[in-house]
Amino acid sequence: MRSALDHEARFLKAEIPTRVVTRNRFRGEGEGGRQGGREGEGGRMTMSQLVTRNDGAGPADLRRRRALPRGVVWSVIGSIITLCILMVASVRLIDRAATSVALDEAGRFGSESAKLAFAPLLTDELVAMDPSAQQAIDAVGNQLISDNEIVHIKIWSEAGTILWSDEKSIVGETFKLDDADQILFASQDRTVEVSELEKAENNLEVAAGEDRLIEVYVGTRTTSGTPLVLEIYAPYTRVTDRADALRREFMPLMLVTLFVLAGAQLSLVLFLGRRLARSDRRHTSLLERLIESSDAERRRVAAEVHDGVVQDLIGMSFSLNALAATTPNRADSLSEMASSTRSAVASLRSLLGSIYPIEVPPEGWVAGIQDLVDSLGQLGVDVHVEAETAQLTATEALLVLRVTREALRNVAAHAHATEAEVRLIEWRGRLVLTIRDNGSGFEPSSKKVGHIGLRLLHDVIRDAGGELTIESTPAEGTTLRVELKMVQ
Repeated sequence: MRSALDHEARFLKAEIPTRVVTRNRFRGEGEGGRQGGREGEGGRMTMSQLVTRNDGAGPADLRRRRALPRGVVWSVIGSIITLCILMVASVRLIDRAATSVALDEAGRFGSESAKLAFAPLLTDELVAMDPSAQQAIDAVGNQLISDNEIVHIKIWSEAGTILWSDEKSIVGETFKLDDADQILFASQDRTVEVSELEKAENNLEVAAGEDRLIEVYVGTRTTSGTPLVLEIYAPYTRVTDRADALRREFMPLMLVTLFVLAGAQLSLVLFLGRRLARSDRRHTSLLERLIESSDAERRRVAAEVHDGVVQDLIGMSFSLNALAATTPNRADSLSEMASSTRSAVASLRSLLGSIYPIEVPPEGWVAGIQDLVDSLGQLGVDVHVEAETAQLTATEALLVLRVTREALRNVAAHAHATEAEVRLIEWRGRLVLTIRDNGSGFEPSSKKVGHIGLRLLHDVIRDAGGELTIESTPAEGTTLRVELKMVQ
């Protein structure tokens, strides 16, 4: 009996056949890890190379346990991104406010110029293009340009004719005004905008190297009441200078406020992250204790059955054989009973092999299923194993091993399959284990569905915060899927 238990608990250290394919992404280097990505001679990879890279419990495993949870890391990154977005938004808001303030100042300057500086000089003689009236405005206009950093000034008639301008070459020419500017002749209001100098009247400004100016149109009247429009161009540096002033005034306070808020948020996130990590560690510790308690109970049951019922049946078999030898007339029936007893012993030993808790071997969980892979191969079932995960913790590796062994046992006992696939991947911070076969399957609605071993594993997986699901279609096969949250 002891040899049967030892056979179940012992894991092969021989090389994995070429049908077992394992791909790894673990970057750590160890004695096995440095060689894990290379194939051995003859296209075969040794078991130690495979498993050391997948789920050995080395320093990298401890680092992963102590690392911050992914949610905390992403929250920190999100906080930094949010801070950058707020800073960019703040700069844009300041630029927009600076533009608004500069345009408002330019509009007020235009209105005051029309009411104060130009009002006495706006006469019907100017409307009639009298040179003396134009010369009278020259002194005032040029003085405004030199004293107030004004680029150009124009006075328009209602017909769109330029009555006066510091640009003498366009005086007397007629251009089409926009509708928004045309209504100023009647409303005596003003419009202010940043001009891209795309109009025909702006050819001289463009030729002078200007690309953007603040454009102000102000409705006014001559001394006799004839409507006119005064146009003033101010340099765009008014906007940039105002923006620089606002930045110097508000940005330090704004940056301090944003950094204080970001610091408070990060502190809260880190605090909650540490509490979450402690909670995860406590949950993992409780789960390990649960598994240890379950293992202890399994060992106790296995030992009692082995030392009690199995030994009694073995003794009964010996007694029946002895009785058959001394009772010739009943030898056949007694020998048959002895044979049945030995079969019962063999069945109990097989059952004890499945009950006795299995541990993850030093080579890793893939090595722990090699005996079942070989057994299924002898039954004509081709098993493909694919592991694409980072290092596993001891608890994760144990759960993966036990679920896989239970599923492969069911494939051997019930599936009548020719192919089976075991695949372990890491997806969004979760381990996803999938065992799929192309066997006979079963009807999910049947009340007979399920095995006591899988039911026990389902409870353990649920306690670990994971989920175990089984999907099956008659004559098409069965898929068992386990999702486990990875310990950070």
